[in-house]
Amino acid sequence: MAFMNKFIPSEKRKLSTDKYEDIIQNLNNILNTKNSYGSILEDYGIRDLNEFNSKEGIIKIVMEEVIRNIETYEPRLSVQEIESVDSQSLFQLSFKIKCTVKDEKKSLNMVFDSIMNSFLIN
Repeated sequence: MAFMNKFIPSEKRKLSTDKYEDIIQNLNNILNTKNSYGSILEDYGIRDLNEFNSKEGIIKIVMEEVIRNIETYEPRLSVQEIESVDSQSLFQLSFKIKCTVKDEKKSLNMVFDSIMNSFLIN
């Protein structure tokens, strides 16, 4: 069960039997939460990136933040690799994230794109 589901009253809680759907929902919550704003946990979510003035600096920090958050708040996954995908736009950040579902040793491949506002799972 996703971490955030624990705070939903039991009578309203969605009974999900799909582990992958639960993992994806948890990742969605984690990676779309701004650090110190969406949770009582101080290190939950992605930190503010306004202090950086280069795309390379932002990419490096976002990759570190994604790995830290997945390792800390989604214990069912193990991050194998994360890489930046080149883009022509100065405002577009795209990443490929390869994870393994620990119990099953199955691979979970994700693509995140900030401009297209998409998060795809293969």
